[in-house]
Amino acid sequence: MSADMDITRRADGIGIKRRLRRAPSSVFAAFANPETLARWWGPPECPIIDSSIEFRPGGIWHYHLRSVHSGAEAWSRAVFEEIVPDRRIVFIETSSDAAGTITPDRAPAHTTIEFVPEGAGTLLVIDVRHVSEAEALRALDRGVVLGFMRALDQLEVLLTQEEEAVQ
Repeated sequence: MSADMDITRRADGIGIKRRLRRAPSSVFAAFANPETLARWWGPPECPIIDSSIEFRPGGIWHYHLRSVHSGAEAWSRAVFEEIVPDRRIVFIETSSDAAGTITPDRAPAHTTIEFVPEGAGTLLVIDVRHVSEAEALRALDRGVVLGFMRALDQLEVLLTQEEEAVQ
């Protein structure tokens, strides 16, 4: 885990703060660009293998993860509630099937991501709230904290590589 990350567990979810060395516009672009998002969103051991995204309020992000170790697969479906370029993304995420139909495997989780300018970089603030304490515990048991940590590590590497390519 990066020393630039802070995780807060609450009864209904988790809060994550991660300092990144790139400006909010660059970090936001890593979420907004479908090809870039698919390169880092899932942890390395469970990458995105298929994804479609309508990056707009009301748009749907439907993605498919597969474990490189076990071959286990999971589909997720998120509906964007709010998108403010370079500042904020809000969505509700559920489990789904390959067709995008919501399944009962996971209750909805409400996620807010904020891109806070901090010097020349960004404080990425992620707030994930579940419908109940029981659902929050289920998410913790599924490894959501480690998954976010590993995914954000990949994001940081990707942003560093992009910065070095420009220089």
